[in-house]
Amino acid sequence: MNNQTRRVCKIGCYLFIPLILILLIIFYPVNIIAQEEKAQEGAREGLRLGPLKLKPALSVKKEHTDNFFQEDSDEKDDYITTVTPGLMLQLPMGKHLFQVDYHADIIYLSEYDNYDTNEHFADTMLDLNFPGGLSVKFANNYSSTSNPPTSDGDRRKKYYQNDSSAEVSYKSADRYKIDVKYGHTVKRMEDEADETDTFDEDKADITFSYRILPKTSILLEYGFSHVDNEDKGGTSTDNNNQKVWLGVSWDPTAKLNGTIKGGYTTKDYEEAAFENRYDYGMLIDLSFNKSEYTSIKLAGFRRIVETAVTLAQSDYGPEYVSTGGSLSFNHKFTRKIGTVINVSYTYDDYLEEGTLGTPEGKKRKDELFSSGIALNFKIQKWLGFDLEYKYNKKDSNFDTNDYKENKAMAKISIVF
Repeated sequence: MNNQTRRVCKIGCYLFIPLILILLIIFYPVNIIAQEEKAQEGAREGLRLGPLKLKPALSVKKEHTDNFFQEDSDEKDDYITTVTPGLMLQLPMGKHLFQVDYHADIIYLSEYDNYDTNEHFADTMLDLNFPGGLSVKFANNYSSTSNPPTSDGDRRKKYYQNDSSAEVSYKSADRYKIDVKYGHTVKRMEDEADETDTFDEDKADITFSYRILPKTSILLEYGFSHVDNEDKGGTSTDNNNQKVWLGVSWDPTAKLNGTIKGGYTTKDYEEAAFENRYDYGMLIDLSFNKSEYTSIKLAGFRRIVETAVTLAQSDYGPEYVSTGGSLSFNHKFTRKIGTVINVSYTYDDYLEEGTLGTPEGKKRKDELFSSGIALNFKIQKWLGFDLEYKYNKKDSNFDTNDYKENKAMAKISIVF
């Protein structure tokens, strides 16, 4: 049996098992569903230590990919095991809340074990809610992770990133709301050869909202950010960014909830060597809760993204415009069994020829398509099991950037 036949058999098995489970779920007796729902009532979450609430968690995920390096030819498959321990601490203080959430991803590969790695994530949040409509929120998000290798013999590009923010909100008479937010981001690459992807960013946003219907508001948003890149003695790519957006938001308690906003965006480089960008941007984040068991989520975006050396993008210019969206269907057959079906599409338009452009002025264009289906089993309130299949495809006018990938995953999770 050749390698291609083995891959087809593996993928067929991964698809066959979820198909059988779907058929079982469809014909699941209604009376058993009612019994399961009653059994879930009264189950507790978290562990108490005085006023402190602790939520320990552990998951083990096994996945198979038929194109680990996401290459256009001579694909390499591998099995990947990810062990994720975690702990969340919550300290309620009346209307206030202090929370710390930590987890690690311990990643093992079967074939390419030289790419084994450990990644760490820690989030801290203090949410203060005062009488009269004033609230203050402080947050800090730290991650120590890496960009994966893009070919056999490549290396992981490790880095850490820290995002800190402070937000003040004031709500008046349940009709007006003003949000002011400041954030600072630091990214540091571990290897000196990757330092060109090191940067600092300061950003500030102010949003004014006005409620026009009981659960509907219009909003006006202004944002400014300054990006300080590590250019290693080359031409500076430091830049200033601004946006003026209008939008509509719906209350989280509404059947349709979320935000649609968009408008004018600019990117102004401090050096004349790069062309300034004036474009439009948007952000869509909507959920439609048809019932307790069924919901649909729609997301969309358009933004200017800076290229990264460690992602093999910088040869095509300093930035590109990324436009995309995703649609997700969530359905619970019972309180214990559910499914998620999702599709997404992204179009990346590189704005300059870069060093790999042809003499005719060819610029890079990428189309990324992804689809997947997952089955989720809530065996107990604290015990879950998931099965997932995902297909990824990239089409580029530079053929070496093309790839196709099939991924299948099984995961068991324990959360108290």
